[in-house]
Amino acid sequence: MGLSRGSGAQNRLGVEVFGRLTDQTDHADNMVWRWFTDPAWRASWAPPDTHDVTAAGFVADLRALAAQRGDDPATARFIDELRAASDEFAQIWDQHDVHRMQPGFEVLSHRQVGRLTLECAVLQGRAPGQRLFLFRAAADTPTGGRLAALASRSEADITGSS
Repeated sequence: MGLSRGSGAQNRLGVEVFGRLTDQTDHADNMVWRWFTDPAWRASWAPPDTHDVTAAGFVADLRALAAQRGDDPATARFIDELRAASDEFAQIWDQHDVHRMQPGFEVLSHRQVGRLTLECAVLQGRAPGQRLFLFRAAADTPTGGRLAALASRSEADITGSS
């Protein structure tokens, strides 16, 4: 996911879980942008009492990426536009915390299947700042079955079967 291009690719199940991030305009293809500017999308992440930690993590990761890119005009423009769009982002940005997103767990609240506990792995791409986020169902949770249900619904929507 780049700043100027946002999400480069997303599979059908990713769309079901996170909403469409590819082929969006006005930075809506960027998860950080969405987090701070789209309250409905942000509300899909659960539990709400972790939102402050998630927001701080997104900003610290963006700051690390910006430092890696140096004086990149597209990165600076993205940050300036997000600061203008979100007072919360601007306040957290001004704290100057820097760290990369680490593998871990995300708990989401999906509108159709409920709580999804996902294990996230972050792989570095060949291009500077390029990363691949891989999500899978966390062990010992009902998430695997819920993802399978979403996948079958997605397939039925595409094929027109029920």
